[in-house]
Amino acid sequence: MKRTIIEINEDKCVGCGLCASACEQGAIQMVDGKAKLMSDSYCDGLGMCLPSCPVDAIKLTEKEVDEFDTDRKGFALKEGEESKGCGSSKEMTFNVTETKKADPFNVKPNEGITLKTEDAPACGCGSAHDDLFKAPVKPAFKPNAPLQVQSDASGIAASQLRQWPVQINLVNVNASFFDDCNILIAADCTAYAYANFHQEFIKGKVTLVGCPKLDNLEEYIEKLTIIFKTHNINSITVARMSVPCCGGIVSGVRKALEQSGKAIPYLERTITPDGQIQK
Repeated sequence: MKRTIIEINEDKCVGCGLCASACEQGAIQMVDGKAKLMSDSYCDGLGMCLPSCPVDAIKLTEKEVDEFDTDRKGFALKEGEESKGCGSSKEMTFNVTETKKADPFNVKPNEGITLKTEDAPACGCGSAHDDLFKAPVKPAFKPNAPLQVQSDASGIAASQLRQWPVQINLVNVNASFFDDCNILIAADCTAYAYANFHQEFIKGKVTLVGCPKLDNLEEYIEKLTIIFKTHNINSITVARMSVPCCGGIVSGVRKALEQSGKAIPYLERTITPDGQIQK
């Protein structure tokens, strides 16, 4: 059958092994210091190994090959050997430390998110329209007071999200909230892994989220290129998970920035599955 799989240029390969670590299926192994696709049937064709290669020695190609072996009956790992695949495929559990609830600030309740009902589409989905929200009320500054997360009168942490939609696939490239802004481009899982994500990442930024493993990366690149090129962007922050497959969002943003022809201040932050910022 004809389908897409990876092709490795062994002449360009420098033997770093990053692609083998990024391959969720374990289809790539290091043989004699070079990356090698051990079986066409073991490659799912998603190309999540591509962003990990520092010398562009891997590409996607379409050709007649065996059907993807979902049961892994083709290439087998050695006995006792584990796949060096994407961490997203491995179950993880973490110790949760109980924390005390912060005292509420003496401020008015947060008004929350209100979509413009007169613009609501027939399906009722607010993602079809761009919305900018009112910033939450800030508490009065108190010298020497302990640092607290900004919250409403009920003591619940206030959302720092300032616009809608947030999904890269849904956002309008001509939305006015992109004018003169700081952009956060985050992998979906980051906000779930890092507890203080709103305060440390979303606050003061236009937020875009996506999954480089499940979504079409080329569509991300095309849309981000237009946003960078047609708006005055003050800075770009990329938040990704530490698992290898999340590298796609980094390479995608970098490519879009390069294609835009602009020099925009750029920062990358990596979060581990147990909720730590990787140094």
